[in-house]
Amino acid sequence: TVHPLQTQSVTYIVQRMNSLAALFFLSAVCFYLAGRLAGRRMLSWSCFGVVVIAWGLALGSKQIAITLPAVLLLIEWFFFQDLDRAWLLRTVKYWLIPLAVAGLVAVIYLRMKPIANILAAYELREFTMWERVLTQFRVIVLYFTLLIYPHPGRLNLDHHVLASKSVVEPISTLTSIIIIAGLLCLSVVFARRHRLASFCILWFFINLALESSIIGLEMMYEHRMYLPSIGFFTCLVWLFIRYFPVLVPHQGVIALVMAVILLSLATLERNKVWRDPFVFWSDCVAKSPNKPRTLTNFGFFLKEQGKVDEAIDHYRRALSTNPKYPLAHNNLGVALIDKRQYAKAIVHCRRALELKSNYADAHDNLGIALSHSNQPEAAVKHLSEALRLNPGNPDTHNNLGNVYLGVDRLDEALLEYRRALEINPAYVSAYNGIAAVLVKQDDLEGAVENFQHAIRRDPDYTTARQHCVRTMNDLGDRHMGRRQLPEAVRWYRAALEMNPDNAPVQNNLGAALGQLGRLEDAIACFRAAVRIQPDYADAHRNLEGARRLHEQQSDAAKSAAPE
Repeated sequence: TVHPLQTQSVTYIVQRMNSLAALFFLSAVCFYLAGRLAGRRMLSWSCFGVVVIAWGLALGSKQIAITLPAVLLLIEWFFFQDLDRAWLLRTVKYWLIPLAVAGLVAVIYLRMKPIANILAAYELREFTMWERVLTQFRVIVLYFTLLIYPHPGRLNLDHHVLASKSVVEPISTLTSIIIIAGLLCLSVVFARRHRLASFCILWFFINLALESSIIGLEMMYEHRMYLPSIGFFTCLVWLFIRYFPVLVPHQGVIALVMAVILLSLATLERNKVWRDPFVFWSDCVAKSPNKPRTLTNFGFFLKEQGKVDEAIDHYRRALSTNPKYPLAHNNLGVALIDKRQYAKAIVHCRRALELKSNYADAHDNLGIALSHSNQPEAAVKHLSEALRLNPGNPDTHNNLGNVYLGVDRLDEALLEYRRALEINPAYVSAYNGIAAVLVKQDDLEGAVENFQHAIRRDPDYTTARQHCVRTMNDLGDRHMGRRQLPEAVRWYRAALEMNPDNAPVQNNLGAALGQLGRLEDAIACFRAAVRIQPDYADAHRNLEGARRLHEQQSDAAKSAAPE
């Protein structure tokens, strides 16, 4: 519970599935034991029914629970049948049923083509199946060292473990094989005399078997220790109780308290790394400086901070380590789009798709790059493919709407923007896109309404604010042209409420007020325009004209006044 190695299973949000699978797995074990120890048949069968349900929940959380039938068989044979081989042979046919169910689950998970899908997983890996199998011996020994000495400086989200090329390259591979073989032999030797220790060793290896097998997963993750480590800790406590000499009274309690305190402090220290993305990914890059995934994820964070050049550098480093990493190609393409290097972005997005044809984000980003490169038809093709692969992505709908808008396919653009809003009603870019369509359709008031929707949801949305001010100004100009001066004034004032430092709108408002005969207000507006933009020639001319007219009116009023 307090061991820092378990931080990844608890703090790493996506590994809820790991901790939940362990919860239901242990629940199934406990209910199996309760059923075996129950004195009544009905109670026993009720407990066994809960075992089946718990196993289903564990499998639904994560596939590591597939090993439960093997663990229950081991429990039954070790602790209820006294390692009776005759019983094992006599009842094996019954145990084949849950084992067959586990096999069926594995086949379904591998989409009914287990061999083809296992081999396909290695197409994008920098190691072969044989190399992964050999490397797992070293990884398992490394897990043991982390369980024994879990200093936070040794813990990492994404360890960079170089693949073993052969049994003796590196030589630690052979050493690890000997260590693991020795532990398994001990489990056999201990089976009669030290049954719990033997069971704990087998528990560890059975529950690690799936993720340390031929399946083409990443080499190592600390969260894989969550369920197997129960066997390790149980065995450790057994060793302490059995073999540690009693030196002081209550030494077991003292040792437990000290272990809990030390491990808790280490866990708190390890969790500090997870407090924000910069600290977290900096820690990962420091510990795995040549790991493509770590470099790519840190690059993504740097780009989010606006450090695009640094992000590009990290993406290139990732690709120098593994040129077949589609995520790095895709993210590099996105960064190059931000730098407006669209031709280079297209190259990397296409490479990502060569490596992973059903990569929706790469289709999306390639569509954006093609659109900026004046290739709208190709852009539509890739954005449509991205939507086929991931129809619930509002970004892609919005991007497709932008392409349609650029080629004046306004009805189609409007449809895509509205689909984006159906998926995410708070998607401000879609409101901005709808407004842009309405501007082209000459529905300026409808456009203003949508711009305002976007601004209300995101007051810092500068693009929508600028376009809204421009559209309000255009509405004012339209009413001026129709001699609808009060309406023109209303729209100009609305634009200035949104941006009072807009010199052209101040000038236009001054012109409207001047035509309404409100010369003093007009002069104030012209002065504001000149103050905002001192070289604004029209505003200077209008200000001078309004002053002369105001002076003439004042002189005329004075002449007309009785003496």
